[in-house]
Amino acid sequence: MYAGDLDPTKFYALRHPAGLDPPGMIKVRVTSAPRKQKIKICYVEGDLEGLEEWVTTRSLICEWGGRTRIHRDEQRERELAAASALVWDRALEEAINTVFDATGEDICWYKGSCRVSIAVAERLW
Repeated sequence: MYAGDLDPTKFYALRHPAGLDPPGMIKVRVTSAPRKQKIKICYVEGDLEGLEEWVTTRSLICEWGGRTRIHRDEQRERELAAASALVWDRALEEAINTVFDATGEDICWYKGSCRVSIAVAERLW
């Protein structure tokens, strides 16, 4: 979500600060134009209703109507990580890293995930 796309007539989901209960998202409305990667919001529901505050633009996750898709995707990510942890094989990981080392590219495979640029992935392909 880009700061320039934020519309004051719509509601957005703000990521609830870590460590506070309940976890999840809070319904907010944008009240000003973005400045230096921050935007002024107004809380619409809950104990903070009516409070205005400057937050980072990246803490606005999505439009309020799209929050269920985000929750579903995050739940799937947790399930995938849990399933991956059950089948992690250190010997297989070492074999994969040995092959990657032989390519001369700077790639590391760790517990089922690999971050690599598109250019490197195309060269390997």
